[in-house]
Amino acid sequence: MSSPIIIIGAGTAGLSAAQYLQKQGKDYVILEGRDRLGGRVHTLNDKDHENYELGAAWFHEVPHNKLTDIAEENGVESIFDDVNVEFHDSKGKLDQNLVATITNKFNEYRDSRQPDTTLERAADTFVSGFKNADERQAALSVVNRFVLSAGIPLGNVNTRFGLPLPKDERRDKAVQNYSKFVTDVLASDVDRQKIKLNVQVTGIVSDNEGVTVTTESGEHIKGASVIVTVPIGVLKKNVINFEPELDHNLQSAINNYAVTRVEKVYMTFKEPFWKPEVFKFIVSDENIQALVWNWSAAHPSSENRNTIAILVAGNLAASVEKNKQHVYETLKPVLEAIAVKEISEPHNVVMSDWYFDKFSHGSYSTVPNEQTREGLVSPFVNQDHRHRVFFAGEHTIVEGAGYVQGAYDSGIRAAKQALA
Repeated sequence: MSSPIIIIGAGTAGLSAAQYLQKQGKDYVILEGRDRLGGRVHTLNDKDHENYELGAAWFHEVPHNKLTDIAEENGVESIFDDVNVEFHDSKGKLDQNLVATITNKFNEYRDSRQPDTTLERAADTFVSGFKNADERQAALSVVNRFVLSAGIPLGNVNTRFGLPLPKDERRDKAVQNYSKFVTDVLASDVDRQKIKLNVQVTGIVSDNEGVTVTTESGEHIKGASVIVTVPIGVLKKNVINFEPELDHNLQSAINNYAVTRVEKVYMTFKEPFWKPEVFKFIVSDENIQALVWNWSAAHPSSENRNTIAILVAGNLAASVEKNKQHVYETLKPVLEAIAVKEISEPHNVVMSDWYFDKFSHGSYSTVPNEQTREGLVSPFVNQDHRHRVFFAGEHTIVEGAGYVQGAYDSGIRAAKQALA
């Protein structure tokens, strides 16, 4: 009997690799450190929290995202949640047309800058050019909004970050129960008997003949090859010892990658104090940056009404993580910015904690200034495979990087490499 291919991690990348191997009739085993499947796709589902997406929540880049079509074919609901969006700063609502105009101007401006210029420097110069108070206020909101998508300080990313592709409309759709979609649809054929939960990998020894994986409990598992799908945050922490050591280019890529600090906080109130017809509120200025997602509007069939999800990044995310007992007070300025009547304290608060989660150590990968996604991905894909170690995950692919669809595609790619 041939040795199995060992897959480390049962997130989207690991499960898609297993799905591919299953269809090819190849033997495999999945080792997952958590007590559940899905990785950074985590839908909280119980009588009080229906479809609370603590991790990934959207199909990004529709209509270019193949997962959207797979979901529709399998009856998984999703909804465009950008049909009614308002822009605010800490003082209140901003003029929609003015924000759109300045956003276009800023994109044109940063596209004209040198690519090694930081987004922070470009933003400072751009804002200083506005003398009109209303325009300057809107400009501050526009440039600080990028904290939400970058997930790291704007001084660490360059002017090309997140530039929209010309004449190429890409939108996001909110997913209804992302965990179920990943486990029951994308990984529908994966043999659950081949998945071992609560198994943390600490070492991988590889040579031309195969691999031996060591777990925290001291178990040694032999395989033909190994597909490593742990997040980039885990690789940066050197949780897994590789023998032989990873080659220089690959280790440099790991070191040079950045990991976002993004968290999500769900709050349920007695009644809405915001406009219930608005799907998303983007609140940003030099003091606060947050995306307030009207969860109730995106889930119209749910019984859990009067719920919003607040996505925060950077310094505000750090404040939320460090003050879990006072999250309402920490985020009250965000709530006040979108309020149209008196605010009451929430009677239920649920939040993610990806930064301190030992199986993620951050939310998702991002590219810091003076690096390129292609340059960081290449060592993961093109390394010397004679030692039978392969990598997958949203950080190991260019198209769809940072997203679930990227992780999905990378898992299939790694499985094909392991079989070659």
